[in-house]
Amino acid sequence: MFFKRRPQPRNRSGSFNPFPADVDVWAGIESGIAKAPWEVENLHCDPQRSQQVMAQLELTEDSELGAMVAHTGGLVVDHGWVRLLGAGLGDLPDVATASPFTREDPHYLVLGVDVLGGIFAIDGTALGAGAGRLCYIDPTTMDAAQPTVRDLNVSHAQFMAWVLTGDVDKFYAPHRWDGWKEDIAGLSLNQGLDADRQPIRLSDLWEQAFPAVGLDVPRPQGF
Repeated sequence: MFFKRRPQPRNRSGSFNPFPADVDVWAGIESGIAKAPWEVENLHCDPQRSQQVMAQLELTEDSELGAMVAHTGGLVVDHGWVRLLGAGLGDLPDVATASPFTREDPHYLVLGVDVLGGIFAIDGTALGAGAGRLCYIDPTTMDAAQPTVRDLNVSHAQFMAWVLTGDVDKFYAPHRWDGWKEDIAGLSLNQGLDADRQPIRLSDLWEQAFPAVGLDVPRPQGF
């Protein structure tokens, strides 16, 4: 119910622009990678692992998630600030391992994470946005005016276009500092930075942060 290729809705936010509808899904993603104004590393994809994840989640390549799992271990975007999941490689888990999602308990699917511990996810039953809605989970927010779970109000295609070629700098502007690229350069793909900008495993960050902000949902796994 979450993975079928559907006609893209009208763009309701000028910052999010979908890939052309008549372009093969992975070809569109590759085009976005080529046009990205920041560094994007395409991690090696193990075909056997890819097939296992595709079968586990019942994916096809004509969806953005299926194309990611079929063709990449993951995408490391903007010096590693954002990591998009695919079939997994090394310290970056695959989508199925990372996601608290089964057909019986479809909490949410993890599409990617950022160095702050933020999680990009497709809601199932846990986040309150509605099945299939693409959300940003911010488990470290201390801003009472900013919700812990935000419905980004975009399709998966629009999200991919935004991460690769959109206004990521604007989205993260309040959280970036002089020298951030150097500070995150040595991080593993399962690490982020804590409030003191010290390296921390994302699993440890979430273990502390989810209860602190009252986020009573399962945490991503494999990090």
